Order: sequence, then C-alpha cells, then structure tokens
Amino acid sequence: MNYLLRFFLGTFLIASVSPSFAYENNRTIGRDGVPLETDESGEVKFGWTTLLIEANQECEIDTVTPVASCVDSRVFSTGPFSCDAIVLATALDAGSFDACSSALDFRISLTDTSTASPVELPHSLDLGLGDYNVTLWVIDEAGNWSTCATTISVLDLVSPVAVCADVPTISLNDHGEFILYATDVDEGSWDNCSSVALSIESGTASTSPPTSNSVTFTEPGTKTVFLWAVDENGNSNNCWLNLVVIETTTSTSSPNVLDSFPLHIYPNPFWVGFTIETDSEQYYRLQIRGLDGGLIYSKEQAGKEHSVDLKGFADGLYVLRLELEGKIVTRKLVKSSN
Repeated sequence: MNYLLRFFLGTFLIASVSPSFAYENNRTIGRDGVPLETDESGEVKFGWTTLLIEANQECEIDTVTPVASCVDSRVFSTGPFSCDAIVLATALDAGSFDACSSALDFRISLTDTSTASPVELPHSLDLGLGDYNVTLWVIDEAGNWSTCATTISVLDLVSPVAVCADVPTISLNDHGEFILYATDVDEGSWDNCSSVALSIESGTASTSPPTSNSVTFTEPGTKTVFLWAVDENGNSNNCWLNLVVIETTTSTSSPNVLDSFPLHIYPNPFWVGFTIETDSEQYYRLQIRGLDGGLIYSKEQAGKEHSVDLKGFADGLYVLRLELEGKIVTRKLVKSSN
C-alpha cells in the first residue's frame, strides 16, 4: 500500500493513494524524483511538503511497455453489400495489458508496414478476400507500445439474394408439356462478391441446390417452383413462387398454331432459319435454347412477323420460348441440313 504523507509541525497524516514507492541509496525520493529537503542528520525537515512514496516508479514516470497478446488466427466475413471486411484492431486482442494504464489504444497494420509512430496507424483495415499477416499495436497512456503478430483470413460467407419474378399463367404446348427455365423466373438475383449460377426445381425445396436449370410440366394445376442462386464461393439461397399451368387446345390445321395463342413457325424443321408469325402487334419476348438449357438467342420486339437466323449452329433440337400478352408458350425446333 502507498501512503501520502503530509508533514506539519511534527504531526503527520496517512492516506491511501495509488501504489508506488521509490528509493535512492536507501533514502526516500519525493514527487517527480526530487528529494525532500533534509537536515544535517538526514531527517526530513518539517513544513508543508507533500511526499509520494512509490512502490513502483514506472507508474509515476511510466517507461514500461504494455504486454501485447494476439489471437492465434481469425476468420472475418465480407459484408452483405461488398466483397471486403472491416477488421478492427480490437478484434485481434487476446488480453493485452499494462501495469499502469487501464485504457489501452489498439492499432493494426499489415505485418510488412513500417511506421515511425504507431499512433499514426489506423484502428481498422478494409481488406478483400484472402489471407493476411497482420500486426496488432498496443499503446498505453504514456505512449509506450508493443506488438504481436497473427494471421487472418477474409472469406465470403454471405449467401446471395435470390429474387423470383411474378410469372404469368403458362400453357402446355401441343405436345402436352411446358419447359420452364431458371432464367424465366429470375428477376435480378445477385451476390455481394460474384455472379450467381441459377437452378430450379418444382415441388419441395431440397436441402442443397439442384443441378438442373429447367423443369418440365406435363400436367395442369398450381405448381410451386423454387429458384436457387449459388455464388462462386458455394453460398446459396432460394426463393419460391406459385404458378398456374393450364391446358391449351391446338388447331388441327398445324401443330404450330394455338387457337388461344396464335403462333405459326415455318419452316420447321429448318436449315438456316425460320419465321415466326403472330396475330398481335404487341411487344413479345423470344428466347431460343439448346436442350442443355443454354441460351443461344434472345430478343424483344413488336410486329406480327419475325425472322430468326440460326446459321452456324449445329443440327439438332432446340426449344423456342415466347412470352406475349401475359402468356408463355414453348415450341420444339428441329435444325437439319439434310
């Protein structure tokens, strides 16, 4: 225990103060290291003099560095709207302490950073994906400092955002089926770090993303569809929607004409290209895909007639999808050079 001694006319008062004592040649040193005035016999002269006897001179004139302690390693996730992480210096502390200061200042730097004064360093770093060697700087109230080093990793642990569109009622085609692609129900799914891969399933959602990018309906009714979005780091999310599948009566004059959705495609099979005719002047959206689901043609336009050139594409089966007046229909196309 330390004591504050106030001497006055041979009497003294003892009061508890913060711990500190210091001695020089077995003689008491006064405040700030200035000896008290003593008489010839070495006794302290009486008078109004305040003496701080220190048990540890470092807390009066603090020259001792704090003890820095770092976590062994740590993983930080990117934020939900950016592909980087804010790494706070305090997040690396594992119990740093100082003998005299209760308030410590923590700074952070990459390990290869040089500095003349640690107080010029930041309290946090904005880091992108990757592994880093970092240094934690611990500074006490007297300006003494020490460091420790550790490793951190910044990973993308944030799931993408799956956004489902409101799909209108769809009609089975003249073959009694409808192929719905993941891109048909996507309305801007996105991720904070990368592009997303889309997949789709109908019925009950799986515990992990499916691999198919399309579902085929062959029966009318209300269907529940799940759209999955997967980012490049393996994080996934889904959204769902209900859509109505209806039957459509076809005309007997041509397998490519729908009475409720007038659409004529010729020639089919085709060699280089084909023509689409409708009874509407409204804008419609046209897509053509390979059987693997890959999009090879997409266009939005108005008019009753539209020619499509697929010269350069391999012979085989293709799927045409057309959305017009709130309805979606599909057709199978056959490209053959024979």
